[in-house]
Amino acid sequence: MLLKKSVSLTLSAYPRTALAANALPRDRHALRAAGVLPLQLSMRLQQNAPAAIMTASAERFAPTDFPTPSIPLVEPAQAALLDQARFWISERRDDLAELALTKLFRISPDDLQGLELLARIQLRQQSPDAVHKTVERMRLLKPYAPQIGRIDALIRVDGEDRKTLQEIRQLARSGRYAEAAAAMRALYPDGPPSEEMTLEYWNMVASAPNGRPRAIAGLQALARSEPGNLRFRLALAELLTSRAPVDRAALTQLIALTEVPAYAKQARAAWRRAMLALDSSSASIGLLRFYLAQDSQDTAVRERLQQAIVAVEARRKLLVDPNYQARQSGLALLAAGKLDAAAEPLQRAYAARPADIELINGLGLLRLRQRRHAESEALFLRAATLDGGQRTRWQRMAGVARYWGLLAQAERDVAANNAALAEQHLREARAIDPREPAAMLALAALFDAQQRSIDA
Repeated sequence: MLLKKSVSLTLSAYPRTALAANALPRDRHALRAAGVLPLQLSMRLQQNAPAAIMTASAERFAPTDFPTPSIPLVEPAQAALLDQARFWISERRDDLAELALTKLFRISPDDLQGLELLARIQLRQQSPDAVHKTVERMRLLKPYAPQIGRIDALIRVDGEDRKTLQEIRQLARSGRYAEAAAAMRALYPDGPPSEEMTLEYWNMVASAPNGRPRAIAGLQALARSEPGNLRFRLALAELLTSRAPVDRAALTQLIALTEVPAYAKQARAAWRRAMLALDSSSASIGLLRFYLAQDSQDTAVRERLQQAIVAVEARRKLLVDPNYQARQSGLALLAAGKLDAAAEPLQRAYAARPADIELINGLGLLRLRQRRHAESEALFLRAATLDGGQRTRWQRMAGVARYWGLLAQAERDVAANNAALAEQHLREARAIDPREPAAMLALAALFDAQQRSIDA
């Protein structure tokens, strides 16, 4: 009777207005004293989940990674009991999950989705005879049901797949995440057989080069398919807040999950990582102060707050600096193709900010388009000296300026009837960039004027 009362409480303890509110719980102790169990917060999170972090089709896996399982239509009462069972399984409350399944089987004794969930519980309880009995019952109902394949795959995890899984995890530990994810897909083409392995797979994908967007899509699909599953919500929120720019909607979800005892430690650690990943903006200062109000002893976050305050103040001063204003105006005019108008503010800004790489690049491009090639080359070489991490890029740009400067000089040589010097300059240009045809075409024209055959 007590268990029935608990389940009933989880579905009704919150009034609808509270569930719809966006404010976070203010007093977790008061919530616990009132008997509010994790499912209430799950329901609340589900209603409050911002579209930005939940946008995805209702699929168990991302379509590019695994086929989408067909989910049979069921009556609303059955669907509600299945959702309850899935939630309690994810919370490792097998007793409450079995209670929901018992109610389900009274309505629909042969529900294959329910039997699959029952087999998962029995596997976790290490009851092989019970699992065998449940699977055989499923085979009698539908011999080739996909639910049977998923349970068979789960049985293999601690059996014939153990060695292969060890090798896959070793690949991941070695930083070979893409290979590890591919091996996991090959081993389980219909998708990893458990929640833990599903999240493990998406972590591999997220850690692989260029894998983060795909992992976000996959976790969004999971969260949409099982809205009450807080483990999926937490994994998605962690990923979306793991680097700048931090997704603010996901951060709200993450903070809410710190109110759930089973996930509080993991969610708080992810919240802290998100704080350290924030950019330096006024909004970030507010978020950092809110975090420190909960944990005033966190020195790393306090240092990050001070850094953000200093950066915001520096930016405020920068925005009213006339030289910075000239810089921004000149770069905007250059981007609009207004070369003459851009020249004066860019030159004025450069005189005051001679180490500003973006400004040097803008002025170098301006001089290149104005055919002032020597000045352009000198500016790009200066950038190469100041910005060692991008030295190759700036040297390449200096080469472009020199190439077109040599072509311009060759034109002047021809105009001065100095064909030999023109040829020398054109050959120098061709040596800088053999793939650019302009120098070769100019040489051909020069040789044609001299009635010479081209001798590359």
